[in-house]
Amino acid sequence: MQQLQWLSGCMKDKRKWFWLAMALAVVSAGLCVVFPFITQQITDRVLVGQTLPDGSVQRQTQLLVPLVCVMIGAQLLRSCVRYGMTASLEYVSQNVQQDIRRHLYDNLCTQDAGFYTRYRTGDLMTRLTGDLDMVRHTVCWISYNAVESTCLFLFSMTYLFSVNAALTLLLLAVAPVILACSFLFSRTVYPLYASLREKLSRMNSVAQENIAGNKTVRAFVREAYENEKFENCNEEYRQANLKANFHWLKFFPYIEGCAQLMGLLSVLFGGLFIIQGKMTAGDLAAFSLMSWGLSEPMRALGTYLNDFQRFLTSAAKVIEIYFARTRIENPEHGRTEGECRGSVEFRGVTVAYPHNSAPTLKDVSFSVTQGQTLAILGATGSGKTTLVDAVTRMLDVSGGTVLVDGVDVRLWDLQALRRRIGMATQRVQLYSDTVSSNIAYSAPDDISEDDVALYARLAAADFICSLPEGFDTIIGEQGTGLSGGQKQRIALARALAKQPEILILDDTTSAVDLETEKQLRKNLQELPYPCTKIIVAQRISAVRSADQILVLQDGRIAQRGTHEQLAACEGYYRDICLLQGVQGMPDAPAANAPAKEVR
Repeated sequence: MQQLQWLSGCMKDKRKWFWLAMALAVVSAGLCVVFPFITQQITDRVLVGQTLPDGSVQRQTQLLVPLVCVMIGAQLLRSCVRYGMTASLEYVSQNVQQDIRRHLYDNLCTQDAGFYTRYRTGDLMTRLTGDLDMVRHTVCWISYNAVESTCLFLFSMTYLFSVNAALTLLLLAVAPVILACSFLFSRTVYPLYASLREKLSRMNSVAQENIAGNKTVRAFVREAYENEKFENCNEEYRQANLKANFHWLKFFPYIEGCAQLMGLLSVLFGGLFIIQGKMTAGDLAAFSLMSWGLSEPMRALGTYLNDFQRFLTSAAKVIEIYFARTRIENPEHGRTEGECRGSVEFRGVTVAYPHNSAPTLKDVSFSVTQGQTLAILGATGSGKTTLVDAVTRMLDVSGGTVLVDGVDVRLWDLQALRRRIGMATQRVQLYSDTVSSNIAYSAPDDISEDDVALYARLAAADFICSLPEGFDTIIGEQGTGLSGGQKQRIALARALAKQPEILILDDTTSAVDLETEKQLRKNLQELPYPCTKIIVAQRISAVRSADQILVLQDGRIAQRGTHEQLAACEGYYRDICLLQGVQGMPDAPAANAPAKEVR
């Protein structure tokens, strides 16, 4: 099976410890035969004895203590063997789980944005936790129980055949019923566990979305609605659990009844064979003890199959993420070094998303050189964010070429490319850590406390000094306790701390006041290092000093030029200027003047 082959491959150098544990499981099963054998010897040779021709009974009482000592020694040895087996399996399973989880997390970190539109966060967390725990459970519990039970059954059957073949065959006569029930159960339970797994994933997703959006829930007074939605998922999960468990209970009485029947058959027919002189009391004692070795593996077979089906379901979900490949492939020998100019050029770039019928960007061409500032305006959905994502290669273009420092971004090593670029967006991601650590996140190895304070000042984040612990203040998850503008300024400081060759600001000042924005513009013009800036904004005040302004409409460049050039032409840019009350606007062009793109 694919799942087992994958799991075996994940063991790598731990495989030898796994097979050692399996060997110890075989030894443990073999030692189970010692107790019935010694009991048989004690019963026949010490307790019952041998009847001599003169009618007297000869009992070998001197064997009692040695035989009991052998029995105790065998049990102690079996305990040690099982300890070694359990320790080995725990070592293997914990390391395998850690390796798989590490690979999964690394793989998730390299996925493109499209991946996270296909998989819900709650579903991914379920795969990283519950599903992965089921994989570990298979390594450390199902595996050794399956091997030990199989060997115990074979050893017991071999030993009992040597004692009395007829009685052994009678006991085995009920085995086909148990095997048939187990086989039928395994054939019908997989869809139930697949459904159960989906219900759990859905419930976790609802909980995650509710927790992440708790402020929105409370703002719209939707607590009752969200509670009802979660309760519906909770009830569906409970029903799926009950359905799967009650499905097993349909087969359990037959399997358990047949297993118990083995004990009754051994006593009934064993007594008859003793009466007929075909067995000794010791043989019957051995059968009474060792019939457990036949019945218990078959009784537990349903449990093992139950867990194994759960493993197949969970492993399939883990494997799906384990082998998921990003659409943004990192070139094998990508460029890691080159002249640091900070230039960006688009040559006939077109971007189309799989779920959209029309391209988001269409034949976009422009260039910006080192130290220049490029501003981008446009209505919602015009392709502004898609354009900047193409620079950082968060997505691949469908046509045309994006060049950074004269090299196609698809030829750059992804990490080397993104190290050159600093980015701050309208939607800020902050971490549950200190303010200082959040700012230093972009350059954790080579930034001092003085540098952190410098970049905070450049980002107009003077408010940090008024926080309870200053730069050591712990920020709540997603920046809880900070205003939108404060979070944006910390994100800007984080981008500046990287000292990037290219700085991308995607609506970064949308939540700050005009006075703060003015200070930010001044600071960005006086950065202590050369930097090309690409600014996406809706405020004219944020873009009017740019060297070049692009206006996007329906994925195309509708206008381009400086503020003075665009403000003097009819079009989107002039309309926005008038709406925002920009001072010093030139007179409108003549009504019969031809409309054209300003270059």
